[in-house]
Amino acid sequence: MLLLARRLVSFFDLLDLEATDFFECDLDGFLFGAANPVVISTADNAATSTLFIKVPLSPLALLDFSSNPQYYTVVFPVLVPVPGKISRILKLSIVIVNWNTASFLRDCLGSLAKCQVTGGFETIVVDNNSRDDSVRVVRDEFPDVILLEEKANHGYALGNNLGIAKATGEFILTLNSDTVLSEAVLEKAIHRLESMPSYGCLSVQLIGTDRKPQRSVRGFPSVAGIFGDITGLGKVLPALDSYRLTRFDYETSQDAPQPMGTFLLFRGSVLKEIPGPFDEQFPIFFNEVDLLKQMQQKGYKCWYEASISIKHFGGESTKQVKKSMIWESHRSLIRYFSKNLKGLARISLPFLSLAIWLGAFWRAKGFHEGFRP
Repeated sequence: MLLLARRLVSFFDLLDLEATDFFECDLDGFLFGAANPVVISTADNAATSTLFIKVPLSPLALLDFSSNPQYYTVVFPVLVPVPGKISRILKLSIVIVNWNTASFLRDCLGSLAKCQVTGGFETIVVDNNSRDDSVRVVRDEFPDVILLEEKANHGYALGNNLGIAKATGEFILTLNSDTVLSEAVLEKAIHRLESMPSYGCLSVQLIGTDRKPQRSVRGFPSVAGIFGDITGLGKVLPALDSYRLTRFDYETSQDAPQPMGTFLLFRGSVLKEIPGPFDEQFPIFFNEVDLLKQMQQKGYKCWYEASISIKHFGGESTKQVKKSMIWESHRSLIRYFSKNLKGLARISLPFLSLAIWLGAFWRAKGFHEGFRP
């Protein structure tokens, strides 16, 4: 049965494509490919209304939906107007949420421009209404970067969600702007995660300005772990070190419950299983902690790869409003416990919250309202 397409696709739009290129096409849309009749196998996923189709580059043609749902035949060239979308599927999408870090952003994007990824990658910068030259830097110096210029500071969680919604990559990397990557980092990270089907996320070693590995991995917050952190007993009692993980060996590749969100490489398919995927009730802090917790509950683990490293300056956005961020961090921890504490452990929530509030007041030397968009 030959179906009529509903969108006009110019042959010139396909000139930069090759026989090994992959595309994403709506089930009710049409793909234009070879002039001669050929059969192309697909991965048909009706649940997501998405087809992954491999086509050769040649003049425009119409797609014939055959009786076998796993195969489609491309027939003779014809031009027919069609709505719907057709887009190239890249191997990787990089999402950077930025706020007033123009100089660091320039260095970060400059390093990414030197990276190579088999299958291609795109970089998406979500600018949260910066007052510095961030937008100009992206527009003038990195025209290939996709820029989402927001009119308000949405915070980190919503910023990432906006970028991820725009992403087309098989893998999605959330990356801080205060990082610098070597040319081979992205390819190595993707290959490592691809080799571990049960893992949904990968982090790498973060090297600080002192050229030493930063302590970037923690466990999921728990009553015992936070008690050990507040009292310092976690340093002497391993049972109370489940949050700070002071014994974590950063020279050894291993499972990592919740690495810092500076560099987190996700399988795109895993993120699609989680609403958000970043929970926006955690605008700045603990959003990646909550996301990794949701992934864990779905059976996906996170891996720390010590053999891959990046340079990380650290906290360049949040240090601009330090007192506000101290309070926001503590508030978000309470929100995390309110969302994730189950069973009898919830009895401790009022006392735990009071201790966290007092900690915020002491660290900030006073009260602050925290993050406000």
